[in-house]
Amino acid sequence: MARRERILEVAAELGADVAYERVQMQEVAKAADLALGTLYRYFPSKVHLFAALWKTHIDGFVEDCWQSPGNDPGATVGDRLVALTRSLLDRPLLCSAMVRAIAVDYSVNPDYHFRFAEDRLCRAVLHTLGRDASRPPLGRRFP
Repeated sequence: MARRERILEVAAELGADVAYERVQMQEVAKAADLALGTLYRYFPSKVHLFAALWKTHIDGFVEDCWQSPGNDPGATVGDRLVALTRSLLDRPLLCSAMVRAIAVDYSVNPDYHFRFAEDRLCRAVLHTLGRDASRPPLGRRFP
């Protein structure tokens, strides 16, 4: 698992410094001290790599910053979503790269993307609102 985390760290560093289209997989492999083929075994494309960064960021935020509900669950959800947005925008180039990657990922496989990127955040919101967080609500999808 350490190798995967190192790849994500390197990609986040590169993605925070240059625009998405300028990040090259070969550059990621070199900075992570890996062969290019090894990088592609973990992440078959740049889209997969930056979509994984998105998931990692969301999961980390929920884990570290989404404490138990406050007195006003609606306000708590709003405050936490604003904090999540600010954490994403702390590194605007990286945020842009991740959003571009998940947009492409979603267009290719929308059902997988829904489970992949939104599940942990959805569960945190539902838990905060006092709803059953054991599974995301069905039928609640945006076009």
